[in-house]
Amino acid sequence: MLEKRKSSRQYLKESAFLAASILDFKTARVCTLECVVNDESDAGIGVKLKVPVAPGNFVRFLNAKEEKKGFVVWNAKIIDNNIYRAGIKLI
Repeated sequence: MLEKRKSSRQYLKESAFLAASILDFKTARVCTLECVVNDESDAGIGVKLKVPVAPGNFVRFLNAKEEKKGFVVWNAKIIDNNIYRAGIKLI
């Protein structure tokens, strides 16, 4: 099955740990979470987290080499070990 993406993904050989500031528009709260970057492209970033983040939430990566921000477009739970994945579309 071929990927139908605007930008090709680059999978990281080593996990990159980032702090992400997440704005939940429903509650108007901001929280800071640690996440592991799984893959990235020019269009987005795939991350793993210890808590779920809802689609639509705004994310700003705090310790990236360059400022990166975007919106959560999808999420999923990894069943075996209470880890969550999320896709962030960069803006």
